[in-house]
Amino acid sequence: MIDYENDNGIGYSALGIALVAGAVAGAVTALLFAPQTGDRTREQLRHQANRAWDRVVASRERMNERVEELLDTIAIYRQRTQ
Repeated sequence: MIDYENDNGIGYSALGIALVAGAVAGAVTALLFAPQTGDRTREQLRHQANRAWDRVVASRERMNERVEELLDTIAIYRQRTQ
């Protein structure tokens, strides 16, 4: 796995992991102090997980489209230089 570094020397993968860990810690804290029933909390979590999954799928589709565009651009460039 390529680990690109930003200007501070922190790898982007490490930064991503830290952001996810922070989000999980925030979610756990919110659950511990939630003033509602477990059933309602589980329903909300299910809803949020489904929304997050939909965003992941959409992001993956956009990324695949962008990769295809880049590959097409590379192929055109290679044809021109040969």
